[in-house]
Amino acid sequence: MAIGDFFRNQILKVPAKAKKQLEELGIPFTESGFLKTVSDGNTSAALLFLEAGINANAENEQKESALMLALSGTDTAIATKLVQAGADPNAKDKAGATALIRASSKGNANAVRFLIDAQVNLNHSDPAGFSALMHAIEGGFTEIAKALIQAGANVDVRDNGGLTAVMRSVLSGNFDALEALINAGSDVLVKNHETQQTALIMAAQRGRYDLVELLLKNAITSEDRDATDRNGCTALSYATQNGHTEIVRLLCSKKANSTIADKSGKTPLDYAKDLGHSEIINLIMSGGRGSTS
Repeated sequence: MAIGDFFRNQILKVPAKAKKQLEELGIPFTESGFLKTVSDGNTSAALLFLEAGINANAENEQKESALMLALSGTDTAIATKLVQAGADPNAKDKAGATALIRASSKGNANAVRFLIDAQVNLNHSDPAGFSALMHAIEGGFTEIAKALIQAGANVDVRDNGGLTAVMRSVLSGNFDALEALINAGSDVLVKNHETQQTALIMAAQRGRYDLVELLLKNAITSEDRDATDRNGCTALSYATQNGHTEIVRLLCSKKANSTIADKSGKTPLDYAKDLGHSEIINLIMSGGRGSTS
């Protein structure tokens, strides 16, 4: 027998041997059997399936791939073998989510790190326009968000509603994520497509002093600070309407324009007078210093 034939025969014996071992374990050599093994975290059996030539990209009825199932836990041993066997790390499930999106939305940091190392597409978005970064921010998984940012995820991504990652950080009150996005150069001055609100307006409207303070460090021109939304309201106007006294103080101290009237014709001072909020009236009239009497 030629040497080449000998080695070919030896190679062909590997799948047959692996199949026999699976049979002895009472595990059927089927894709469903393989997926169950992966889902159960049975590394040794999963390796036998791969040695026997199973499709590394096998998926269930929900289009969840073997890799997705392998990454649902904290052990990435099976996932490593799957990628080595040709599993597509960018495959999407029935809902249009990749393994990275699934891991990011569930706070599975081990899986996220594994997928980053596997050089997956960091910026794929699900049907709602949410990227893995947005899911991490929305779920409050700040360390995952930071890891994605550091790996090069798009920090200016928008979802289908026109909200950016910065805006999502504000809406979820995630200070650390917002700070990481700003440090990565994310544009904090863009407006939401629907309401035409900036992140600063959103933060002021919701009474988030810490976020307003952080954003003001990066919105230093009067035009940016005094941007208006579709109602003609500024950050100062909303802070006044909602009685957020300390935010009014901060905005006024940064020389926010208190004379801008919204589409109803009212200025922040008008709203303060309507509400009878004497402290805010004093803050607006004194440029944030309050009453000196």
